[in-house]
Amino acid sequence: MSKGASTDELRTRMQGIDPYEFEDFVGELWEEEGWDTTVSQGSNDMGVDVIAEKQGTIGQKLAIQAKRYSEGNKVGRPKVQQYHSLKEQDTNADAAVVVTTSSFTDQAQLWAHDHNVKLVDGDDLVDMVRKHGREDLIEDYAPSIEEIESESGDGSSSTTSTSSSTSQTSATSSSNRDGGWFKAVSLGVGLQIAGALLMWRPALIPMIGSDAGLWILIAGWFFAPAAVFLDAWHQHKIGAEYQPNRLTWPTMAFMIPVIVPGWYFVRRV
Repeated sequence: MSKGASTDELRTRMQGIDPYEFEDFVGELWEEEGWDTTVSQGSNDMGVDVIAEKQGTIGQKLAIQAKRYSEGNKVGRPKVQQYHSLKEQDTNADAAVVVTTSSFTDQAQLWAHDHNVKLVDGDDLVDMVRKHGREDLIEDYAPSIEEIESESGDGSSSTTSTSSSTSQTSATSSSNRDGGWFKAVSLGVGLQIAGALLMWRPALIPMIGSDAGLWILIAGWFFAPAAVFLDAWHQHKIGAEYQPNRLTWPTMAFMIPVIVPGWYFVRRV
């Protein structure tokens, strides 16, 4: 392989490596950094992909998670937290390292910085390959650009099919992310506001009156916190990037109507 290949080309090829072989790829690359590595390959590793150790007066041990992700499929904070917990619970390692051929969300980077988790993205991997002159590793593990393009298919029908699939996936992802309860939060806030307005100015809708406004307000008062709780629960269930506290937010939404549910809505947008 030409050493003049672009960063994008090298990263694209790494994203085509078999996920299990990517663990071996990472292990070999860390050996170039002076570490002795053991690749788990799904054995009794409690989820850790690669263990890297250095001998010396003070031995060092890293728990490395190797995630071969496609472009745009960023590693989020929940995943980084999960990998950090594996290091804490199961390996007695000194530090956790998360390696991906893609990139990390901003929240993942902030959390990793605060908890001493080393993040290595696709561009960092390319830099490591070039630093040690190990472009041959990509030749050994990764398919060629031509093979990747061939597997992705060609022709207008393939493009149309891919676009349709992407749209459907995006819609499904959006539906899974919201679970319907996010919209219910806005409905609850709307009921609270409408009820309060009708109690204050019954003349706005003479046929309803202030009594109905009171009942609408009460309905919104209970509905909004329930929607907040269910939405927060759903966010935890799907491992969303933003995972609101399932006790604090509903409680505060009940104690301080309109303002807290409204702020929750803004945080979730």
